[in-house]
Amino acid sequence: MLIVNRDEWGGFFDTVTPPRVTAPNHVDTDLVNGNALLGCRVPALVISPFSRGNPATPRIDSALCDHTSVLKLIEWRYNLPPLTKRDASSEIASLAHALNFSSPDFSVPALPVVAPPIPTPCGLFELGSQVDNESYDFYQLLHSDLTANWKLP
Repeated sequence: MLIVNRDEWGGFFDTVTPPRVTAPNHVDTDLVNGNALLGCRVPALVISPFSRGNPATPRIDSALCDHTSVLKLIEWRYNLPPLTKRDASSEIASLAHALNFSSPDFSVPALPVVAPPIPTPCGLFELGSQVDNESYDFYQLLHSDLTANWKLP
């Protein structure tokens, strides 16, 4: 089984206000009734023969999870006591709920063939061509007065 979750630092694009849940400890100074504010949402993928659903209707689990959801899965699997108040609470889901141990599917799924992106060199454009903003900015810098007397390759 493979679980991939990552810190999506910033969350500036996120429009969902994070909820407050049981604080894992008393270190957080922003507690309201013993609840700490979760950070921005963290994308996670659970890849396993036990997580495969119907390909026609892919399964998305929208349960409230955070990094302690991985702890809860390990604690459930090995019958271990919780490490913190947060993973002891019922407010955060265990990733075990995203798995179906009664009917694993060990077949290799068909993966789509994705065409590789076509690389476009920076600063080489024809006037009037459509370019992405970042490359256009470099093009503008390359041809601006700011580069006067620079030795450019």
